[in-house]
Amino acid sequence: MTLASEIRSTLKLAGPVILTQVGFLTMQIVDALIAGKAGARELAGVGAGSAPHFLVFVFGMGLLFSLDAVVSQAYGAGNLKRCREAVIQGLWLALAAGLALTPLQLGLAAAYLPLTGADPEIAAEAGPYLGALSWSILPALGFIALQRYWQARNVVMPMVWVTIAANVVNALAAWALVLGAWGFPRMGAEGAGWATLAARTLMFASLALYTWRAEPEFRREWKERGRAAFAWNPTMIRELFGLGLPAGLHFLFEVGAFAIASTLAARLGTQAMGAHHTVLQVASFTFMFPVGFSAAAAVRVGNALGAGHRDQARRAGWVGIGLATGVMCATAVVLFLAGGQLVGAFSEDPGVRALAGKILVIAAFFQVFDGAQVSGAGALRGWGDTRGPMVANAIGHYPIGLALALGLCFGAGLGLVGLWIGLATGLAAVALGVTWRWSRVTRPGA
Repeated sequence: MTLASEIRSTLKLAGPVILTQVGFLTMQIVDALIAGKAGARELAGVGAGSAPHFLVFVFGMGLLFSLDAVVSQAYGAGNLKRCREAVIQGLWLALAAGLALTPLQLGLAAAYLPLTGADPEIAAEAGPYLGALSWSILPALGFIALQRYWQARNVVMPMVWVTIAANVVNALAAWALVLGAWGFPRMGAEGAGWATLAARTLMFASLALYTWRAEPEFRREWKERGRAAFAWNPTMIRELFGLGLPAGLHFLFEVGAFAIASTLAARLGTQAMGAHHTVLQVASFTFMFPVGFSAAAAVRVGNALGAGHRDQARRAGWVGIGLATGVMCATAVVLFLAGGQLVGAFSEDPGVRALAGKILVIAAFFQVFDGAQVSGAGALRGWGDTRGPMVANAIGHYPIGLALALGLCFGAGLGLVGLWIGLATGLAAVALGVTWRWSRVTRPGA
């Protein structure tokens, strides 16, 4: 396959994945917008409850990213039976993770006020919201397991349509339950949690139905072997868990670093926190683009490696990294040129807008490193290496990034600017570590 063909294949795969990721983010934005219509307390409750939910959820999500390597390599080798076995065990792993993480998050919801020391009014909204959101972990993980299965087989459009439908359901349910429209009880922030549960349940049920109808082999095995065809397989579970645990820790380290940064930003005052939250919202949106290329790189690398084409797999990884980094260079230019307009869409406070404008300049540099690190991690995942990105994130974000952020923010008195310089430096260290790891494990003769 030529370089041009590889680029076209990666773009064809990445585009729908990006749309799916944007759809996930849109649900969060819609929840916040509707909660804002209910009142400042409800909006604060949704914002405060989202952070601990995401911190728990990304660990379970990372466990299931092990399917990227197993299914994509099996598909590249033409072993469809192993693909099917992997997704069945992936669903068992999703069930186990959901049953473990749901009570953990319910416990966090019950103890929200004493754990965080949050304002009682905010905690009164955030606790019930987090509690309702807890029940959506299980269907969300089930959806992710099926999503990774189909992506690894280069089938991506069903997830786009499912996500669009889920956004419609989420918006209607949130409007009804948060605001008490159409005769429903007014539940405030908690209603947004139940709306998310409805949307995520629809996503899992729809993709499960599609899988059952699109894969006649599942139906044939059910008729021939019954429940034995879908039984727990300890050997493959161990394989998936062995690959997934480092991936889960990788995401936990990354999200945890930004959660700590948000806690530190809150100590700098209302305007600093507002500016920090605004820039994070912008960065979260642009991050969806390299996430798409990361997924595409994992699939392209795994497919080529499974087919025995090591050189092609290496090139596919570099193409994914190059495309993601290039796109993020473009978003960096947009942030430089249109930062003021972007900030104005989030806040009318002059102090917040001025400070956020300064931080967006740092975030523009941050974009390039973010693109390189997430796409490099995807390429490594397709190769079957999840430990490298985990180590890079642990070292880059904590002894480098957050240590520098603390020193510049509080020691040097640079405030939020210093905090973001530290975060950007940490991401740069992660990007260098991940790309070095990729070049090392894929070099000829390695």
